Amino acid sequence: MLGGLRVQAEVEWAPLWRDTTNAEGGRHVQVLGPIFEEETVGPVRWEAFRPLAVKFYNEDTGTESAYLLPPFLSWHNSEDKTRWSIMFVISGTEERDAEGEIEETTFSIFPFVFRDRNAQNAEDNTFAVFPLYGTINNSLLLGSFSFVAFPAYLNMHRPEAERYGAPWPLIQWQEGPEAGGFALWPLGGHFYQKDKYDHQFAFWPFIYRDIDQMDQPQPRIRQGFLPLYAIERSATVEDVSIIWPFFGWREEFDSGYYEQRLLWPLWVQGEGPNQTFERWLPFYSEEITPERDDRWYAWPFFHQTQARDDAYRFERTQVLYIMYWEKEVYSLENPEAVPSTLLHMWPFYSEYSNGKGLTQAQFPSPLAVFFPNSEVVKKLYSPLFTFYRMQRDEVTGVTEQGYFWDFIHETKTEDSTRFTLGPIIEHDVAPGRAKFSLLDGLFGVERNAGVTTFSLLWFTID
Repeated sequence: MLGGLRVQAEVEWAPLWRDTTNAEGGRHVQVLGPIFEEETVGPVRWEAFRPLAVKFYNEDTGTESAYLLPPFLSWHNSEDKTRWSIMFVISGTEERDAEGEIEETTFSIFPFVFRDRNAQNAEDNTFAVFPLYGTINNSLLLGSFSFVAFPAYLNMHRPEAERYGAPWPLIQWQEGPEAGGFALWPLGGHFYQKDKYDHQFAFWPFIYRDIDQMDQPQPRIRQGFLPLYAIERSATVEDVSIIWPFFGWREEFDSGYYEQRLLWPLWVQGEGPNQTFERWLPFYSEEITPERDDRWYAWPFFHQTQARDDAYRFERTQVLYIMYWEKEVYSLENPEAVPSTLLHMWPFYSEYSNGKGLTQAQFPSPLAVFFPNSEVVKKLYSPLFTFYRMQRDEVTGVTEQGYFWDFIHETKTEDSTRFTLGPIIEHDVAPGRAKFSLLDGLFGVERNAGVTTFSLLWFTID
């Protein structure tokens, strides 16, 4: 939520300009309140020009990332790859070998233009102008395919066979050494590969029968006459739905899990050696596995989750999704350790404690709960709302508070207090030292080790 602990102020003219040194020896600069901010900690540096752009750089890994009005423009660069994107619509990549030579480049304007150039193998080059003509590799829905005047002609390239559509999807056929088939969609169709699969349908999507894993002792069979029934049977599963999808049951033979469904998704009950599932929406829902315990009460009012991995145990509590959101993280290697906590009371307040004495807080906090893992939002957008921030380190005994982007700022230790009101007022009290300054020396008095000095019109008077 906040940067590292600042222990020395070199320039204190907040919110116009604040230049500090953090506990790790790095530098932190703020200019014009939240507008410009830069911080360096070890090999890591980031810069933000809010709300327009933010940039990250890591000297150890040689990686750079930059964002302009995200998600409008993003750019990432490493030793072997560069990629960029504009609104996830226009994008490109460049991949390089160990010597820095370009191996492959891609460019796309989704969903209209796609280009892939492979410097090592020209046969893998593809180009497409949708819907006119071209070839697209590894698409999400159709895999690799070629087309002309889509949907007039489509050719899907599959390992076992070539599947064609002219026009797609109304007329389809498949050709391969041990595969074939034909479909007149949505009336009916049949596609197969010897000893692999056999798929049939009629009046899609209501009647179907799909047989897969035919090279196994017991193939997997999925068939249905919707909405009357839908059945799946294999060596590991039997799943039956009657009046699909409302009533039915599921049995997993390998795990011993058995589930019943009544008016799905409102009522579901399942149980097995390592899993319990109970749903009575909107009143109560519970799912328990070895890795996770998830419970809803009066959905969506109260939600409680416990999860674990090899090193940590997590507990999360939510009231009305995000209105109250709290997460605690416990160490399994050190059960006696104080857990770290993250709290959001949306949109007013966020607080983080690392369990080792460091606590940070911010008011208001309208974005953090929506993007808990986004360093871009954390650095670029959240500080725009930092009307109040607090950082307390119990190890060093230092507490910092800042109002209105540190225009009002206070740093306290066990025996000292330093208060600033931008460049207007500075008040600093510590053992053997006291200072008051107006307009950075227009008028001031300082007592240090028994010696008193005055300042007037920015001149020092001993």
